[in-house]
Amino acid sequence: MPDGARAAATGVTRDHAPANVTRRRLSRWVGAAGAVGLAAAAALHVVWLVSPWPLADWAAWSRAFGSQEFRVSAPVMATVAALFAVGAYVLGARARLLPRLGPAWVYVLGTWTLAAVFGTRALLGFVEMSRTLGDPRTPEPFRDTIQLYLWIYLPIFLLLGACAGFVAVADPADPPTPTERA
Repeated sequence: MPDGARAAATGVTRDHAPANVTRRRLSRWVGAAGAVGLAAAAALHVVWLVSPWPLADWAAWSRAFGSQEFRVSAPVMATVAALFAVGAYVLGARARLLPRLGPAWVYVLGTWTLAAVFGTRALLGFVEMSRTLGDPRTPEPFRDTIQLYLWIYLPIFLLLGACAGFVAVADPADPPTPTERA
């Protein structure tokens, strides 16, 4: 039976079949997890505008990054925080958790961009940090920071990229049906 005849007979189209509705619901949960993670990263970068938390002071912050004078400038930190916040909104809107402002293609492209950027950052970071950790010239205090990158920071980036990738693949760009909004 052709799709049009099946839809007329059953009232169910291919896009709104139970499997696709389940996939979209899962996409909402995964998108929510990714959006919350991105929002938390944005909030953390806002904290870092004024505080070296979780380190004791800015001198400890500088030592953790391998330099006595290292500190990210406020405009750069604010830009990073804003990008994380925009990413959280785009992913949340693509996962149908937040209202969309503007054309759907922005959210489709934005979600794919998030997946590519975070996935690439994580994978290249694993390679680079593993090489740096294996280099005997790497200063000892910087090795702790590399461990933080390898075991916490980069896996979080990989997870955020996977969440965005899942939403990008699982959630088509068409608007939800009234039954999906519930």
